[in-house]
Amino acid sequence: MVKSDLINPGILEVICGPMFSGKTFELMHRVEKLNYLKGCKFHLFKPAKDTRDANIKTRFNGLEIECISLKKPEDIFDYLKEGSHLVGLDEVQFFQKEMLAVIDKLLQQDINVIAAGLDLDYRGETFGIMSDLLAKANSVEKLFATCFYPRCKRKASRTQRLIGGRPARYDEPTIVVEGSGKEVYEARCLKHHKVPGRC
Repeated sequence: MVKSDLINPGILEVICGPMFSGKTFELMHRVEKLNYLKGCKFHLFKPAKDTRDANIKTRFNGLEIECISLKKPEDIFDYLKEGSHLVGLDEVQFFQKEMLAVIDKLLQQDINVIAAGLDLDYRGETFGIMSDLLAKANSVEKLFATCFYPRCKRKASRTQRLIGGRPARYDEPTIVVEGSGKEVYEARCLKHHKVPGRC
């Protein structure tokens, strides 16, 4: 087993926050150091549902790192036949609920799992499997963005979906890939996060 402060065997770490908070950058920063750790094996995965880029890529500075796109969570074991010390998961909120059992198996095999994703959807509600991951996590790093609302600049903990420049209604689909239509996303503080139709 590789011994290093960079590897935490059997530990689940979650990096979460709204869009534009640097979750992917933080994941990349963490695993990039492993390239210098002799004998360390790590794998990065993202859900096939994320069709924006082939690799894991940051929004602003264009940094990217190769990853494997998964259609089904259990396919992850096809890539770990030769062993692994760490598994990184980006956009983890998009994975099916079966990913929870897969992560449990990885942890039981003394693999360090780092999962990065949106904790809340555009409505401000728990996104996909994130509530379960946050409950199971050994450590959580909660990141914040800066509110996009004009002249605000407060800490942003929410993701605002805009359709044609207007806030998306509560009954819109949960998952809409940015760039597929008139949808754009912004980071917002609680005060400026608007969801028409929410009770």
